[in-house]
Amino acid sequence: MYASMKKIFDKFFDINIFQKLIISFTLIIVIPLFTSYYISKRTMGEVIVKQVYGDTLNSLQLVASSVDEILGRMISASLYVSQDENIKLILQAESNISLIDDNIDQPKKMLERLNRINKVNNMLDNISFNTMGSKCYITLITPSGAKYTNWHYDGKLAEDYLLPYMNGKLIPSDNSVIWKDIEKNYVYNDVKSKPYVLTLIKNVNDEWYNQKYGTIIISIPEIEIRKFISSSNNNYKRFIIDKNMNIISDSNGENITKSFEEIYDGVIPKERKGYFIDKLNSGNKVLITYYKIDTMQWTVIDIKSYDYITQELTQSNNRLLIGNIICIFVFLGVAGFIARSIAKPIKLLTKEMLLTDLESVYQQVRIKRRDEIGVLEDSFNTMRKNIHKLMQENLEKERKKREAELEALQAQISPHFLFNTLNAVRWAAINNNSKKAADMVLALGNLLRMTIIKNNELISIEQEIENLKYYIAIIKMRHATMFDVFYDIDESIRDFQIPKLLLQPLVENAILHGFEQLKVGGRIDIIGTEKKDKILILIKDNGKGMDTTFLLEEKNIKSLKFSGIGIENVNERIKIHYGKEYGIVIKSEPGRGTTVEVWLPKKFGEVIE
Repeated sequence: MYASMKKIFDKFFDINIFQKLIISFTLIIVIPLFTSYYISKRTMGEVIVKQVYGDTLNSLQLVASSVDEILGRMISASLYVSQDENIKLILQAESNISLIDDNIDQPKKMLERLNRINKVNNMLDNISFNTMGSKCYITLITPSGAKYTNWHYDGKLAEDYLLPYMNGKLIPSDNSVIWKDIEKNYVYNDVKSKPYVLTLIKNVNDEWYNQKYGTIIISIPEIEIRKFISSSNNNYKRFIIDKNMNIISDSNGENITKSFEEIYDGVIPKERKGYFIDKLNSGNKVLITYYKIDTMQWTVIDIKSYDYITQELTQSNNRLLIGNIICIFVFLGVAGFIARSIAKPIKLLTKEMLLTDLESVYQQVRIKRRDEIGVLEDSFNTMRKNIHKLMQENLEKERKKREAELEALQAQISPHFLFNTLNAVRWAAINNNSKKAADMVLALGNLLRMTIIKNNELISIEQEIENLKYYIAIIKMRHATMFDVFYDIDESIRDFQIPKLLLQPLVENAILHGFEQLKVGGRIDIIGTEKKDKILILIKDNGKGMDTTFLLEEKNIKSLKFSGIGIENVNERIKIHYGKEYGIVIKSEPGRGTTVEVWLPKKFGEVIE
């Protein structure tokens, strides 16, 4: 990790300042904007969810209160019936009646029973209207099997439903209230419109005499509960589930009697109320709010589509995102302008610095700014002035140095060369060889005039060749070495100027060392030609040659000294004049002669007028 970060930072520091500024500005602009966008989105999402939860929880509390109320009315109704003395007397009379007694009293007894039935039905209707306040089915069953209802007893469906109660199988053994699970409606006329009912069962007993008068069954249609949670909005649904996760009621009536786990297989927290965000079995992300009804251990659940409740927030976030993107482009444009205004003058100044050479050092950078970059430009101009001054001083020093070297060279050559030449003239005169003496004096005079008397440091290649011819003529007359010199100089380079006495030391080395112990057959070729933007002068001999392995390193060339002048002097003079890329190259093999290449720049060779 550290190595990767270091590599990234190294790459960052390698790029130019404009790119650094753009990257820095981009990070400074983009990171805060998107961070604020993310925080705003999360914060607003939480605020909206909490607000929706608060509103939903209030609504669920009202639902729970309403459901509690209707369940409480059912309990109240059952208690009223079980404690009403009139109802107990009627049920007791119904239990004691015998339809097979004296036939004379049969009509009277039937009439009395009809009166009791009507009286009980009226009482049940009053209870249903006054106590329940909503649609309900109330049934009284006596131990003898007699039935009293506030609904129309309509045949087999009701009979099948009530038969277990009439047989005593489902009648509670004590005086407690028993609630049954949600079940299908047993009133035939209402089955289609009210398919499910919720039922309460309670005994009608006399606790003092331990006497049982009958059983009361109160059922309310599930739709009476559903009306508290129904909604026409398809983006959220509500359910009432029991402690076993069975659905008692839902907002659209499609899932009654099903297990809630078919819709959501997660766990509802044990807390009385709360909310959480999760996904249904269908994969939809939802906000689930719950509120528990303690009386029945039921739970009211509200499920809202998360996308629906955050729809407006999403639209606001999209607008905020678009605004942020526009701001990013605007800010990046401004940042780019600022970065360019900073980087461009620095780049131009850097370019000026990189292009600073012998020619541009005389020029001054135009100062256009008054800030830190302007100070840099001013400092750079001052530096250029100082460099120019130092260059002028160095050029003057180099010029004086070259003049001193040339004077020293001439002073070094003159005594040695003059002594030997004059000595040769003397012996020619002693031997009465006046022509040889005259030729030597003429050649010596021309050579001295070209090399010593003329003050010009540069001469043309043609003049240098003429000097060589005078020098070679003197050497041939002074020494017994037999050799021939051949010249092949292109006409196009004859007028180019080169430093004085540049070729003479090289030819001297070829004669004195290449032809050492060679009496006849010596040959020197002097060839001059153009090579693109360079001039190449070759001095080739067929002498004894040498091993040049030790010359591969530039430092070792200085150890090669053939004469007082030497190749070292020639090579250094060329480099002083023209630079390190020019100079001499020696190619030689023992027994195969030697070739000396002299490389000079063509651009410095100017035509002599």
